[in-house]
Amino acid sequence: MLMRILFLGLTLFCLHLAHAADSFTPPTAEAILRTLKQEHPRLLIGPKTAEELKALIAKDKVAARIYASIERSADKTLNEKPSKYELPDGRRLLLVSGRVLDRVESLAFACRMTGKKEYVERAWMELEAASQFKDWNPSHFLDTAEMTHAFAIGYDWLWQE
Repeated sequence: MLMRILFLGLTLFCLHLAHAADSFTPPTAEAILRTLKQEHPRLLIGPKTAEELKALIAKDKVAARIYASIERSADKTLNEKPSKYELPDGRRLLLVSGRVLDRVESLAFACRMTGKKEYVERAWMELEAASQFKDWNPSHFLDTAEMTHAFAIGYDWLWQE
């Protein structure tokens, strides 16, 4: 008997939640667009945060070491060929998508910290190569998600370059 009462109570509670969920009205596209910042970059690290990071790198040894590692990665990428479409295991583009993301993030971040244009040029070269892929392997969602992440960061952080 107690189990039936608990089951009935749980069922009524779930029905109440389902009814509440039906009453949600999503905002319009215009309302969402009005909330976006107009300036770029706006993803992850805005202009104010970038300036704070530059100051932190200049005064903090740990931050300076972390940044030096990122800049070394960007410098190494300058001399490498852009990524090519390949499915190393025959099924996934994930290694390539991850490489594109790593390269674009390190190049774009190094550019934002130093202003060096060679980082911008190489990041756009990487994105151009990836944009020419026949697809981003939509059968494996993470492949597509990482590539989309790379393009979002590249577009946003290098907007003015």
